[in-house]
Amino acid sequence: MNIKISPKVINKVYLPYLTDYSYKIEVFMGGAGSGKSHFVAQKILVKALSSKRKILIMRKVGATLKDSVWQMMLDTISFFQIYDKCKINKSEYTIVLPNGSTLLFKGMDDGGEKIKSIAGLTDCWLEEATELSFDEFTQIKLRIRAKTPNNQIWLSYNPIHRENWVYNAFHNEETKDQNAFVLKTTYLDNAFLPRDYIDSLLEMKKNNPYYYQVYALGEFGVLGKTIYSNWRTENLNIEELLKQNLETCCGIDVGFNHPYAICISLLDKENKKIYVVDEMYKQGITNEDAYRWICENGYGRNQFICDSASPRDIEDLRRKGLRVRGSKKGKGSVLNGITRIQNFEVIIDERCENFIKEITTYAWKKDKQGNYLDEPVKVGDDIMDAWRYSLESITGKGKVKILNKNLFGL
Repeated sequence: MNIKISPKVINKVYLPYLTDYSYKIEVFMGGAGSGKSHFVAQKILVKALSSKRKILIMRKVGATLKDSVWQMMLDTISFFQIYDKCKINKSEYTIVLPNGSTLLFKGMDDGGEKIKSIAGLTDCWLEEATELSFDEFTQIKLRIRAKTPNNQIWLSYNPIHRENWVYNAFHNEETKDQNAFVLKTTYLDNAFLPRDYIDSLLEMKKNNPYYYQVYALGEFGVLGKTIYSNWRTENLNIEELLKQNLETCCGIDVGFNHPYAICISLLDKENKKIYVVDEMYKQGITNEDAYRWICENGYGRNQFICDSASPRDIEDLRRKGLRVRGSKKGKGSVLNGITRIQNFEVIIDERCENFIKEITTYAWKKDKQGNYLDEPVKVGDDIMDAWRYSLESITGKGKVKILNKNLFGL
């Protein structure tokens, strides 16, 4: 197809790489709002319309595709004004372009064998590549073996900490892949960002320098600066956990201009484990929206602990029929709650992507002399607060509350 794209619709920092296929592996990393994922979507579409391709677009968890890369690619197709010329299967998550090129959207949790069975892959995009393991990345590389020119793998991600596999693979001078192309960008490279988004990033610079360093400037963090290091992610078998009759812990941090956060955990006191199994994390929603989410996901019969600084919201949720009470406040309550959690092993379901992002950068506050205080930075902590409220019973011996068996449709 003949494609005409105005350079004005692509950020200048990315424009030289739009039709550059000289590297088999291309890494686009950096801060939030840098436009890296949007550019990869544009590059994929230009390449797929220029020659017949079969491109796999992936994230770690299939459930996160719909609201991220799938929607982004649909928006890009609409922007290119070819939406009505494409065959879009919303149930199978496939797109066939006018020239016959195919885009396949899969989660790594869809099953490795299913991915291995896909023949003729020419290219692959791994969005939020830090979510994957190095072994999973290696398996994907082995799948790109079609006999076509210019086969590529694109990775896009916000760097989190140096312990993640991508650091040694692409950023450590001693160990990095010398044949991979790496481009780091930040919000300063994105000419299309709205002013209010930029202002929110600049507010981080003042209130949470560590968060700003990682998520705005795209620098690799150091785990030692963060509050929790006792956690890992896993594709949890919720059905098996439910059979153990663990205590259900549900917390709410009310928000509107900042995210309204709900966290659902299962507490295993005997083995000192906390399983984070579900989350809601949305901005601009009401108590009615939150209550509807709670009921629709099968949590309506559980007790919720909410920030006691929101008595009006607590009463509103009670009147809607929710069992909710305020959290216990007092001197040292935040530090005590954190300390209790630090004594447990925390296993986070891979679907809880907002929880993972917050716990990765949840850091201690510094004073003017650069000394760390026994107080967390109050930015990017919405779901961390909801989680801490929910775990007030972590040292208690109260009656075990069983999670509704309708969780995830089980």
